[in-house]
Amino acid sequence: IVKACAAYMVCLLVAVYCQLPDALSWNLFRYAVVVVPMLVYATARVAGSAKAKPLLPLSLAYSLFFALAVSIPAYRAECRYYAGSLHATAAWCNENLPPDSRILVQDVGYISFATRFRIIDAVGLKTPEAIELNRRYTLHSAGFDRAEAISSLAHQTHPTHLIAATERSEIKHLAQQLQALGWHVELLKSFG
Repeated sequence: IVKACAAYMVCLLVAVYCQLPDALSWNLFRYAVVVVPMLVYATARVAGSAKAKPLLPLSLAYSLFFALAVSIPAYRAECRYYAGSLHATAAWCNENLPPDSRILVQDVGYISFATRFRIIDAVGLKTPEAIELNRRYTLHSAGFDRAEAISSLAHQTHPTHLIAATERSEIKHLAQQLQALGWHVELLKSFG
């Protein structure tokens, strides 16, 4: 069973890497978490063996180090981000945008939760039209043609507003890129 779990995890991770090489590292490797139940199961299966016993304290030490050095600081930074910029953005939208606004967003999670507007997801998790556009433009250009994908999606879905988290390097120049593609982009509000 342990060998079957290991073979499955290797096949899964290789398949994901072949389709989208950097996907496993996104959001602090949270998308690779699907293998954790198999790792726990495999570890439990071999925990009684003499070969596994030295690995358990090592695993525990690594987990504690990772939690203290990486996970907890990252969690606190994310809390500040959501409590600050995104919360302020959502509140501003709710107070200032017309009720029939359609907002194009590259990360729809919090904004779709905290606002009442029609949300268009530039990534494609909630707006399936974006998936093919991202495959056509973003994937093959390693992200350099992301504005092309967003522009095509905007032509299809007719958003009235755009929320761009410009602290993310891949979105930093999105407004200028969209303007170069003929869009009118006007800054209404910035929250850091």
